[in-house]
Amino acid sequence: MTIKSAQSYINQYLKENTKISATDLCQHLITNHGFSSDAYSTGRPKLYVDVVKYLENLQKNGHLDAIEKNQENCMYEVLTIEIPDDSHKETDKIEEDDNKDDDYEDLQMTLF
Repeated sequence: MTIKSAQSYINQYLKENTKISATDLCQHLITNHGFSSDAYSTGRPKLYVDVVKYLENLQKNGHLDAIEKNQENCMYEVLTIEIPDDSHKETDKIEEDDNKDDDYEDLQMTLF
């Protein structure tokens, strides 16, 4: 499953929660929606990078406000409940670009 297939689950999660933890959201997607539990050696789910990219795009478009961002987790506050279906367009482009070079697929993300 890709982040594109997770968007409706993420948007529903945002409607049900006012504060969002990227780590908790990943766990929700893994536990309740069958997303891969594959993880980096740090223990962080590989899904985390794509989830944060999507949340960052929502923040950029004014739907979320960043509360805290560090190497352990990214936390957001929901500003708007209604997220338009086209809010994923930039994320889709990033995902397509990422797929061009599979050599970097298993590198650990240290920025988040």
